Amino acid sequence: MKMTSLQELHKSMRAINIDMQQFQVTSGAISFDCLFSTRDKPNFTLSLTSRGLNPKFFLLQVKPGYSIAPFFKGFYGELANLLRTGANSGNKLIPKEFLENINLQIPVNAVTVGNPSPSEMKGELNEC
Repeated sequence: MKMTSLQELHKSMRAINIDMQQFQVTSGAISFDCLFSTRDKPNFTLSLTSRGLNPKFFLLQVKPGYSIAPFFKGFYGELANLLRTGANSGNKLIPKEFLENINLQIPVNAVTVGNPSPSEMKGELNEC
């Protein structure tokens, strides 16, 4: 699925010469801290970390053309359980709809405040 908001955000990031941007999105009752990084090539990354007492981390590959595959190999069940859309809930996690919802919430204007330094990133990784 093409993530048009990531494309616009990246354009804005280039204009202020940054390669990472933090922001928040929600899906149902779950909030996520997000980090869009253009440091890796050829694929960029979009990480989602759920907020709360037991945070869960999900990493999405953003392919050239700003597309994310509409299936979550390796973490579908964990994300579905987090969102309470698993088999026992009566609802089903539909990756394309999840991505469409995220795409609608991604900011299209980058800000330097949401650009973590390499040392901040290293500290966050050590906490995980």
